[in-house]
Amino acid sequence: MFRLKKFLMTKIIGIKQKKQPFNYQEAENFIIPESEDGTFNNSYYFSAHCPDKQQSLYVRLGLRGDNSAEVWAFFCIKDKWFYHEKLLYTTQSSPLKVILDNGAWSFKFDGELTGQNGEKVNGSFDCSFSSNAKAVDFFHHMPASRVGTAMAQDKWTKEYFKGVQENNSVHYEQEGRLNGTVIIGEQTYPIDLPCLRDHSYGRRVWDYMNNHLWLGAVSNDCTLNFSMVSYPSMSILEEGHVRIKDGPTEFVTKISYDRNEIVTGEIPKQLTLNAQIDGKRTVTITANLICAVPYVFENGAYTLIEGIAEYEVDKIKCRGILEIGFNKDKSRFMNGKKISEIRE
Repeated sequence: MFRLKKFLMTKIIGIKQKKQPFNYQEAENFIIPESEDGTFNNSYYFSAHCPDKQQSLYVRLGLRGDNSAEVWAFFCIKDKWFYHEKLLYTTQSSPLKVILDNGAWSFKFDGELTGQNGEKVNGSFDCSFSSNAKAVDFFHHMPASRVGTAMAQDKWTKEYFKGVQENNSVHYEQEGRLNGTVIIGEQTYPIDLPCLRDHSYGRRVWDYMNNHLWLGAVSNDCTLNFSMVSYPSMSILEEGHVRIKDGPTEFVTKISYDRNEIVTGEIPKQLTLNAQIDGKRTVTITANLICAVPYVFENGAYTLIEGIAEYEVDKIKCRGILEIGFNKDKSRFMNGKKISEIRE
């Protein structure tokens, strides 16, 4: 039955991808409708890294429909790292501003940062993002077989398909370059880093998620993106893509890794994955954790840990994000499925 369900859903998804192409301009200019509440999120995220410089920077502005905003800000250089502790603001009082001006993205942050030893310093980020690369949408551009595989894992009912529809969202990423300046206390750092820009919007109730994993790494020669997410309406969806040197963006058609490493309620210190690319070759991915910052949502209902990691992708050194998240109810991990029950 699994094979038949996968075949049918892959066909259906493939038809939808062709009939409803990704509208990049509409997505770029999206604004939350006034009728939405705090469960609707419009998230802007920039993640920039360089393994040679041993630098990492990320910011996230998650605008909510109730006029609140989730704010992340982080900077790391060598063995020093700093992060912004306060998570929730009103939109107007947010210390992080993300700006779209004539098709160009930039952001500014001004606020207090906490060092890894607890010290408090003033910090400011003033950076611009540039790119000639096409955006990659997580529905329209990924192989239809990845969603087909995910939906074939579960029992199909009216309630199941209703849950899939209600929690559908737009999510896309674009690789590029981040330039600007970071000031930490009295120290100024010039920024010139490979970068991933992420934009997503739709219904986001953190407590609705069971658990998730995201790997996002960059260097001058490589870009990696891989994610696993589990919802009550979809037990496990795994998809991703890589670009190596001047080659094209290639998509993950099959993935293998020790899933026991991501259902412990802790961030793994090391992770190895083997990704089959476009059904042709296998790329080995290794991640080694450097440091991590926790973000707690919905009064502890869901915890997200944002880690910085050193990577090797097909033996190319990269640097980036190793992110894991989990519901406080551990029985919900992978929607309660046993690892041995997950099929490809």
